[in-house]
Amino acid sequence: MLRGLFKKWQEPVGFLYNRSSMPAAEIAMNIKNIVGKCHAIGLTVLATVCDQGVNNVKAINLLFKESKRMKHMKGEEWHKDTIIINNKSIVAYYNPPHLLKSMRNNLLTKDLKFVQNEIQKTASWSHIVIAYNIDRSNNIRVMHKINDQHIFPEKMKKMKLSIAAQIFSESVAAKPYILHNQKPKGKAFNIGLAFVELGSQKKEIGNTSVQNIIRIPGVQLDSKGLDTAEFILAMDKVFDSVNGAFGKSSPGKFLKGFVSPKSQHSAEWLRALQIFNSMVFVKSKPTDRANPPILQGWRQTINGFFTNQKSLIDLGFKTFSPRMLNQDPLENFLGQIRQYG
Repeated sequence: MLRGLFKKWQEPVGFLYNRSSMPAAEIAMNIKNIVGKCHAIGLTVLATVCDQGVNNVKAINLLFKESKRMKHMKGEEWHKDTIIINNKSIVAYYNPPHLLKSMRNNLLTKDLKFVQNEIQKTASWSHIVIAYNIDRSNNIRVMHKINDQHIFPEKMKKMKLSIAAQIFSESVAAKPYILHNQKPKGKAFNIGLAFVELGSQKKEIGNTSVQNIIRIPGVQLDSKGLDTAEFILAMDKVFDSVNGAFGKSSPGKFLKGFVSPKSQHSAEWLRALQIFNSMVFVKSKPTDRANPPILQGWRQTINGFFTNQKSLIDLGFKTFSPRMLNQDPLENFLGQIRQYG
């Protein structure tokens, strides 16, 4: 399927039958054929987007390898994470909504170590579970959109983007901050004691207004919960920056707007790359991977946005909407087809 970057149009251009999963070499060949036909009718192809299916990743890597070899044979520099077809560079993205869900799925079973502001930190799903259990006992909740389907794998709708996006949000990140920062008067403070009643004094955390909360003993949130909160905020910001809603930004959510030379997107992508470059998952069993494909997928996609922004400026376009660079039209189209059996 083809999709316009500046106009809301999309056009299915082909389909293929295969007995089983399509081999990576065949996927790579089809990408080259379709892009070549687009070039032949005068279209400028800036990017290709796919999910991180095993053969998709292999196909993209085959095209990278071929493009790198072609450039080196000509004595030219190959720009990382770009595909060369008909001497034209194309950025290869992975679908940001899929990346967000995959990051959540990995965090469900493995802790994540990362470096932020030169400090080693650890994010854990267990902190989210504890914060949720504390929050749902409150009379007035901070994590008001979160329910069991967001938290517990056996109840989770893992394919639904909103379930992952609502976890990686400011309201979820706010709870560990609340539990960490409030010190009851006249009593020794124990980091992570639970709070259940809202008081009158407001406190600003990020862009989210929350209330000071009264302590009850008996429930502990490890002080590392703040690390998880920082990770959640980082994921919230980077996802906003690569999935902004057609140029519309809400109050305090400037990264959901258009990408432009004056917007905050480039600075956010640079910060995000530094964090993703430091990330490593803690193995919970021997078969786990410390560096699963999801981490490279995020790095490649963020680098792709840098590259595309420069390419668009060179073409005379100063702004674009990040959400135009995802698979939503294709998935919606396939969903309509499935309705007919």
